Amino acid sequence: PVSVQLIRLFKNRVFVATCLGYALQTFVTGTFAVDAIQYLQNVYGWNSSKAGTSFGIITFVSGVAGSVFGGLVLDKLKSRLEPNSPPYMYCRPALKLLVVLSFLSFPFAFIVVLWNKIPVFIIGAAM
Repeated sequence: PVSVQLIRLFKNRVFVATCLGYALQTFVTGTFAVDAIQYLQNVYGWNSSKAGTSFGIITFVSGVAGSVFGGLVLDKLKSRLEPNSPPYMYCRPALKLLVVLSFLSFPFAFIVVLWNKIPVFIIGAAM
């Protein structure tokens, strides 16, 4: 029954922690997306059109690059697994990549806030 499967799923601490972490990351990303345009207007004096367009381009380029790069890295990591590995083993490399890249991105977020220069914002926002 579905209820037994759901209970089993919610008892899996790795699954629950991953879902909570992803939900928090989505919340932070959404908040940043809303506030970034206002930030560009307040700090750099840009109008809403320039700020929105610039941030949209940054979001598009970094999203496409992240998806392509992430897919290539995960394919490489997945190829190291045994051919008959159970499906849940494919999540392990993805979670490792997610954790490593998340920790690597934190310093860029702090640098963007502390150092108010446009190139720094562009690089930091793309990370």
